[in-house]
Formats: sequence, structure tokens, C-alpha cells
Amino acid sequence: MTTALIHQGDCILFNNIDGDDCILIDNVDGEYGNFMLVGKTAAYDGPTIVIPSEDTQILETQGLLVPENITVMPIPSNWGRISWNGMYILVE
Repeated sequence: MTTALIHQGDCILFNNIDGDDCILIDNVDGEYGNFMLVGKTAAYDGPTIVIPSEDTQILETQGLLVPENITVMPIPSNWGRISWNGMYILVE
């Protein structure tokens, strides 16, 4: 069994257990802070492409491993903002 702990790409801890032998290789560099245990973390399976809107959008990724990039699309050029100032409609 091998477990890898990756700390912001700077610190890697490998535990190799094979039969009666136990080997611990400890390579430490950098400062400690946030870390993620790889192999024990559930994967994010929600949307990875976000279309802009007027509302706040939350991608529920906290504590999950995100297997691919999340892409935020640009506002389409044919979209306009329509507002009402109390007297007339303004199209921007």
C-alpha cells in the first residue's frame, strides 16, 4: 500500500508498506499550510463550464479533488444589460 500526501506541490510524504518491511521516505521542503490527502479524497463531479449570469454561482468543490480545469465562459457579445430607471428602459 502506498499513500501520498502532497502539500501545495512542495512536500511529499510516501509510506510504502510491503510484507514485514516498512519504509518511510520523508522529503520536506517549504512551509506547512493547506494540504490534501490524495487517494482518500472524493472527486468533484459537477459542472466544469460556467456561463456568466446575474446571480452568484457556487461550484461545490470544497474538500473535493477537481480532476479537470473549471472554465468560466466570457459574456457573449450579443448579450446586453437592460435596466429601468423609473422613467424609461435603458439597453446597454
